[in-house]
Amino acid sequence: QVIPHCSHPAYKPLDVSAEDLRRKWSQKLKLPIWHDSLLLFNINRNFFHKGWDHLFHLVSRLRSNHNVQLLCHTSKTWDEKQGGYDLGKVARLYGVEDEVMFTNRKFTPEELNEIFNMSSLRVDMSGGEGFGLTVLEAAKAGLPQIVTDHTTMPEVIQDAAIVVPPAS
Repeated sequence: QVIPHCSHPAYKPLDVSAEDLRRKWSQKLKLPIWHDSLLLFNINRNFFHKGWDHLFHLVSRLRSNHNVQLLCHTSKTWDEKQGGYDLGKVARLYGVEDEVMFTNRKFTPEELNEIFNMSSLRVDMSGGEGFGLTVLEAAKAGLPQIVTDHTTMPEVIQDAAIVVPPAS
C-alpha cells in the first residue's frame, strides 16, 4: 500500500562510513568520487526552473576554499524546447566541469539512502517544486540540506536545513 507524500522506510542514517560508501559508489557509477571531498548532492529534473546555473555558481565559489564535488542525479542533456539544458555545457561555462558528475541511474530506495549517507550536503536551488519528497527523504537519512525558500521546501524541511532566498 502506498501512502501519498510519505517516504520509504529505507531512508535513515547508516552505520557505514561515508568513505566506504563513496568507494563503493565510485566503482558502481564509474565516477571519480573522492573520499575526502565536500560532496554536494542534487536530485532534480533537468528543467530551467531547477536552478542549475545557481548550483554551478555555488560550486565555483566553494572550490576556492574546499575540495568540492557535485553529484547530480539528472539527465545531463535535455531538449531546450522541452525546458532543459545541456548541463555539461553549463558546467563548462562556470568552469566546474571537473567538479560536477552526472548520473541518471535508477536507484532503489535503499541505494538512494546510501547516496544520501555518503554525501556531505544536499543542495537544491530550485525555483519551483511540488511537495518536495526528496527533501523529506534526505532529512530522514540525516543529510544536511540547503534549499531555496520557495513553495513547499521550507515547510517540509522546517528547521533541518539552511533556507536561502530564491535567486531573482
